[in-house]
Amino acid sequence: MAPLLEAKGVSVYFGGVAALADLSMTIDKGEILGVIGPNGSGKTTFINVLTKMYVANEGTIDFKGERIDHLPPHQITDKGIARTFQNLRIFKNLSVLDNVIIGAHRHIRTNFFSLFLRPGHHLSEERKARRQAMELLELMGLSRKVHELAKNLPYGEQRRLEMARALATEPDLLLLDEPTAGMNPGESMAMIDLLRTVNQRATLLIIEHNMKMIMNLAQRLVVLNAGQIIFEGTPIQVQKNERVQEIYLGKEET
Repeated sequence: MAPLLEAKGVSVYFGGVAALADLSMTIDKGEILGVIGPNGSGKTTFINVLTKMYVANEGTIDFKGERIDHLPPHQITDKGIARTFQNLRIFKNLSVLDNVIIGAHRHIRTNFFSLFLRPGHHLSEERKARRQAMELLELMGLSRKVHELAKNLPYGEQRRLEMARALATEPDLLLLDEPTAGMNPGESMAMIDLLRTVNQRATLLIIEHNMKMIMNLAQRLVVLNAGQIIFEGTPIQVQKNERVQEIYLGKEET
């Protein structure tokens, strides 16, 4: 079976320095893939390339058997890729419900003219988006806060809100950039259970510095350093790999 996503020979240069260097990676449908590595290893750069926030200097990206690296960001979303950000990006002065409905509007096939020519269809689409948003807020444990302004939510709930908005686009692949950043240990462990449930809806690629969390969640790990893959395997294989240990812990001098 062909992979859901395949990146081949992707390189990105900033001022002559390679942020990604001839990187090739696959993601299989339904899996939870963790991407780890020290700061500056290229993890977020890779997600930015997948979502066309950055343009790769070299290489190709195929998604569901179709090349997508030439597409603009909104078309990549339409193809079925969504993401969250390391630094939260929510509409803080909108309600919790409206934040998620914005994501659901990707599937509303009405426009300005249909609002007048087919008002019944437009209202039906709006009701559908609202139902979908409420379902996702229930999943995220936010159904009692639908009318709250997003900025008034605790930090951990804002993280869940951003994820709900991404899921409202109905992605096949969800890219999560440090979903437990800023969370306490209890919140981080609760996120594991939530992401396993989310995985029933979408394939997950997760960037994470919380080693305990990602080791307990990911089925496969890719380790980056200086823009290159240095190892990939199961969490147990990664933990035992000497080169990974050297990067994270340093090499003992003799």
